[in-house]
Amino acid sequence: MKPRIKILSLLTCIPMLAVSMTGCQPSVYEPTVKVNAKNLLTGTSLSSVSTAKPQEDFLCHMAEVSLSILRKEGSTSLGENWLFSPLSFMMALSLTANGAENQTLSQMEAVLGDDRESLNRTMAYYREALTSQSPKIQMANSLWMKEDGFSPNEDFLRTAANYYRPDIYSAPFDDSTLSDINQWVSAKTEGQIPKILDEIPEDAVLCLINTLLFDGKWETPYEEHQVSSGKFFTEDGESYVVPMMNSIETQYLENDLATGFLKNYEGGKYAFGALLPRQAGSFGQFLSQLDGETLQTTIQNPQHEEVCVLLPKFSFDDSLSLQEHLKALGMTDAFSGKDADFSSLGTTDGPLYISQVLQKTHIAVSETGTQASAATEVGFSTTGSLPEILVVSLNRPFLFFIVEKESGALLFLGTFSHPEDFNS
Repeated sequence: MKPRIKILSLLTCIPMLAVSMTGCQPSVYEPTVKVNAKNLLTGTSLSSVSTAKPQEDFLCHMAEVSLSILRKEGSTSLGENWLFSPLSFMMALSLTANGAENQTLSQMEAVLGDDRESLNRTMAYYREALTSQSPKIQMANSLWMKEDGFSPNEDFLRTAANYYRPDIYSAPFDDSTLSDINQWVSAKTEGQIPKILDEIPEDAVLCLINTLLFDGKWETPYEEHQVSSGKFFTEDGESYVVPMMNSIETQYLENDLATGFLKNYEGGKYAFGALLPRQAGSFGQFLSQLDGETLQTTIQNPQHEEVCVLLPKFSFDDSLSLQEHLKALGMTDAFSGKDADFSSLGTTDGPLYISQVLQKTHIAVSETGTQASAATEVGFSTTGSLPEILVVSLNRPFLFFIVEKESGALLFLGTFSHPEDFNS
């Protein structure tokens, strides 16, 4: 069997706002999770690197790639709920791109929307700028290398260490390593995702993992009288009774395809948002017509008008296997044992190629905020007879997202189409 690289993009979401710049990083690396595997970076001096705030065209490209993944998933099962983390996806694959060369690298850069050096600076910016304790926003990376059969490239490890600050482990890739990986994931997501792998494939020699933890409370929590039962209508015409949260928001979103809103988490720098198609029964058409530039422009240009919103309480977990999506986007060589060029990752007995790109997510939306464990924020509706007020009623399928408002970075993007996934 040919050795493979297994890339795992893992995340947990818990929304909350207030971003704080972390400033300089510690000069000497110390591990934050204790596992049996040997951490190769312990005590290593780390260099400071230049960072770069993402440009508008990069954000639009990131949104378009994310929408294309949701479109493809929805085309086969439109009535299901989907959740994807653009930021975790970009972080994991940008790290991986540092081991690619020639056409493999060119294809990865085309899918990711920038050259490798620029991606490194942008991801370093996100890693620093989006890390916060209040609210809790935490990103982490790790590399797990098989101790027999894989020799890492020192330049790759140096770049990874300085820009991405990963834990780097040498391990036997046996049951103890499986336990270590799942323990690392559970620790970094505070138990919201207790397990990422059921087994380590026999031919795996390298695993790359990214986690994103987002835990936030609403800037204005819902009071008991603002929660009542309401109906949610699916695309096939069925209706379900769900808990709906009612509020008046002041950030109205609108474009030719949809109307929506932003609702701040405490601190005001992060927000939950949703877009509802203008026409009922047209959610699939809406997704096919919405492009990344329109989505990004809409999010970053809210109208400061009062809007009456009904948001259903709900939660769900999701798991996406992304390799076929990446192939469809043009990143084909990376998954081919014959064509992949990951010579800058390191050396092994056979050709290195990516065997899997997996992302697991968890989201929950309630009266107090959004937490990673199971929940999707969706829902809009009107209450009473308030004259001259805009209304967004999320009582049918809609698109939702969690965004860092200053940079426009999409941390999570999802669709809510069916309340049977609701967990109280």
